[in-house]
Amino acid sequence: MIHTEPFDGNTLRKIGGQVTRGDADGDVWKDYECVSLQVRVGKTSASWSYKTRDNQVKIADFHAFSKDDVPVLRDLVLQAKKLEKEGRAVAPMFAEFVASRSVPEAKAKADVADGLGMLWEQARELYLVWLKENRSKDTYRTYRSALGAARKSTLAPCFAPIAGRPLATISTADLAMVRNRINNRGKSGEAKGRSIRQADLTVAALKSAWLHFVNEPEVFGLGISNVATEDLRKVRDRVERVESSSGASERGMNQCELGMFFEELGSVRNPMSRLVLSLQLLLGQRRLDVCSAIEESFVDHPEYGMVWRLEDKTHAWRVLPLPPLAQEIVRKARDDYRRYRSRYLFPKNRRQKKSDANIDGHISERTPSKMMELMRVGDGPFVGSLIDPSTHDLRKAFITYLTPRIHNYSVGGRPLTKDDIQMITHSDEGRETTASLVYDKNEYLDVKLAILTEWEEYVVEGLGMWEELKASRLLKTAA
Repeated sequence: MIHTEPFDGNTLRKIGGQVTRGDADGDVWKDYECVSLQVRVGKTSASWSYKTRDNQVKIADFHAFSKDDVPVLRDLVLQAKKLEKEGRAVAPMFAEFVASRSVPEAKAKADVADGLGMLWEQARELYLVWLKENRSKDTYRTYRSALGAARKSTLAPCFAPIAGRPLATISTADLAMVRNRINNRGKSGEAKGRSIRQADLTVAALKSAWLHFVNEPEVFGLGISNVATEDLRKVRDRVERVESSSGASERGMNQCELGMFFEELGSVRNPMSRLVLSLQLLLGQRRLDVCSAIEESFVDHPEYGMVWRLEDKTHAWRVLPLPPLAQEIVRKARDDYRRYRSRYLFPKNRRQKKSDANIDGHISERTPSKMMELMRVGDGPFVGSLIDPSTHDLRKAFITYLTPRIHNYSVGGRPLTKDDIQMITHSDEGRETTASLVYDKNEYLDVKLAILTEWEEYVVEGLGMWEELKASRLLKTAA
């Protein structure tokens, strides 16, 4: 017998009674509001069923759902009809729905099974492949770690809220939960500071990844929205407004602190890191640019002694004349590491993995950074300081000092402005117009050398200030 009526609590009680009595073998109950949603009754059991002209599929046992689930089941059947119209199987979606009780989740998992969507882990690996091919090695390594994809990653458990989830079902709240788990790994003190930095880096990586996902719908599937928008905030954005309104922790190193840092480099136990950090400090360049410097890119110059022609991580070229102390550092590195027969000024001196066939690489960017981190712990000089020295702080100090003084220099009679500091730190000597980029071949070596020499002298003077301060402290202690 066929019964057609709007499914509600009374309907389900009738069906339950038939199953208990065992007197309705072969009865079919159709939902009046969605006739493809049916309950088929046998002698000892009943089941929810999906029925169309060409298809009949069991959804679940009758007792798996109650009257409160009827509206969701109607929505599920409507989604199943769309899949059937596309020529796709509906059974996998029903199985996923029984497990998750979510129609969007079940539909997204069905899309993944049919190759029309992607799980988080699959999408992340494809994004990292793209990142490795299109961005710098430093960016790839950093983002791989921030996304919990590095080998034996300690961050992997923090991604549980999105693990195994289709991209189309992940929300901003899910990503915020990932961020908060990473932030909560450190409870106090330095560990807390590191966890905040790590959480902020993960937010940046997630934003980059989702921007890539939504711009490649043919690869990652339709229906993906950019949930890593400005609504996904960094931890530090919130903390600084409450705890650091003065902005003291964001200032650059002052002259005495630069001198203290420069002196401390003398006690760095890794000689190559000592040279890398010294050269980065004196030239205001990125950590990766110095670590990966090609030995042949340092060229003797009849007028300026030595110039460095480098291509940075953004594939931008520039030329820097080296001030005296920086030239000494380069020559020392050449002498000390010539035996490695490497094309890099600071070569990798051992295999990172047993499978490495060729060790002709450059020093790992993390190695000098670890040396700097030691200055912030134990009896390091920066313990308790508002400054937590990092390789970014070296560039920050360089730009902070030069910004109010750059107008003392001029090019073609035009005084330079703060925007022209990119003559040293970025590409194209500060040129912006097409005409200057194409036709102006002047590398402004005289102006650059004057700027870098002033900076070098400032750092050396800071070393003298620090030594005087230490001496005066010793006298006071002795008295």
